[in-house]
Amino acid sequence: MVIKNLKHGDSVAGLLVDGLAQTPYVGATLTYDEKSGIKIEIPYMDDAEEFSHVMDWFANEKPPLNFQFITRDGIISLYGCRYAGHVMSFGTGFSLAFIRPQEVVSGTREGDMQDPLELKEFSSEMDGLPEWTRFKAIKHETGVNEEGRIQKVNISAEGIESVSWTQGEAQIEMRTGWSTGSKGSEFNVSEWVTLDSSFNEPRPLSSHLREHRKVATLLKFLFGKQVAFRRHQLRDDRFLEYDLTGGPRQQLPRLDVITRRTFKEFSSPKPNRKQLFPIAHLAEIGTKGLENWSDAYDAWGRFILPAASALSRQGDALENDVLSYSMSLEAAGSLIGQVEGEEDTLHRGRTTTSTYSYRCIASLGIEWSEIATSPVGLARALSNNYNTIKHYDRGEFPDSTETYLVSEVLKMTTRLMALRIAIPNEDLRKRVGQRLLPEVQQAFQQQALRINESGEFTVFDADV
Repeated sequence: MVIKNLKHGDSVAGLLVDGLAQTPYVGATLTYDEKSGIKIEIPYMDDAEEFSHVMDWFANEKPPLNFQFITRDGIISLYGCRYAGHVMSFGTGFSLAFIRPQEVVSGTREGDMQDPLELKEFSSEMDGLPEWTRFKAIKHETGVNEEGRIQKVNISAEGIESVSWTQGEAQIEMRTGWSTGSKGSEFNVSEWVTLDSSFNEPRPLSSHLREHRKVATLLKFLFGKQVAFRRHQLRDDRFLEYDLTGGPRQQLPRLDVITRRTFKEFSSPKPNRKQLFPIAHLAEIGTKGLENWSDAYDAWGRFILPAASALSRQGDALENDVLSYSMSLEAAGSLIGQVEGEEDTLHRGRTTTSTYSYRCIASLGIEWSEIATSPVGLARALSNNYNTIKHYDRGEFPDSTETYLVSEVLKMTTRLMALRIAIPNEDLRKRVGQRLLPEVQQAFQQQALRINESGEFTVFDADV
């Protein structure tokens, strides 16, 4: 059975197998819900001998970790299964129990069924990869006649574009893929880009996914919005497919995977591809930039994660965005350390939130004069807004227009700070910054506001 065909709301009947020789098969139903994911429903009768093993599973709330789920269309493997409750009907003796698997694989594995799920290769499709890499698998040429009319179209598809680098103990690759399909008289060719990870020895899915999230998080900063996973597949020499003679096929299959760690992302609204414009493409960042990002990911986690969370939220309150971005800048400012010109942001010789913001602003080399009297004034404005939101004893929340403008500056700054981690090339960062700055400047101009040296918003008269 191909899991990619599973849709929210689907219900599939099958037999549940735990791999123990003396355990009878059990009838069960697999359901896939958008909010709660995949759940297995198991009906049984109380005090019936043939269901004694099922009663043991749920009396102790410890079902076997792994199962095979045999369906009409094939076998699905369930890993990391957990007790999820049961209901009993004392009048009839009928009971219904529930388990939730952590990972679901569209295939069966050789060997002991209760071994933990570990794999050598794992791949993901996610938003923005084709736009960021600019990889193409499909090429077409048109032939025209003397009048310029198209007479023929030659289409070729080949997955030859790829790039690879190292992340810790993992080897990471991005590559193109393609497939064909037909429906009636229509013939379709589809293409995509996958992110693949491999280790020398099998690793838990969580180890692979951790490396994939590093790339997905960088894309959030580059695109300035949520980047969701859309599909996962695995490949491992314990997951085999057999031909008609009963022998294993030479090429290991790529099997679809659903994991509780990402299943909600699969159904999140897809971004409009025409609106996916990264501030820097793969060719500008290069494999060296990707390695830099990976190497710094843990140390810079306090900067990366709050800002990435804010970028992922759509339509959230501006105050929440300011809190998240400002927390990131506090962390980044601490990691950057002392910079020239920060003295005016200190309080009795000690660093303040203004100091941390100033360190980030100063490290980017951006010209802010269109929106603020000085970088120090800008840092003070960011800090004042953040602290007024954060501390309950500061009175009313800041003016919403000021909070909006602060959030725009913070968003731009955190995105450029992420680029700073990946790319040590200052000239490229400045060029990217100058591409982002006009949008922020326009927001200030539309509100006719500017920030003075004290960090206060003042009315800006362009004629003065």
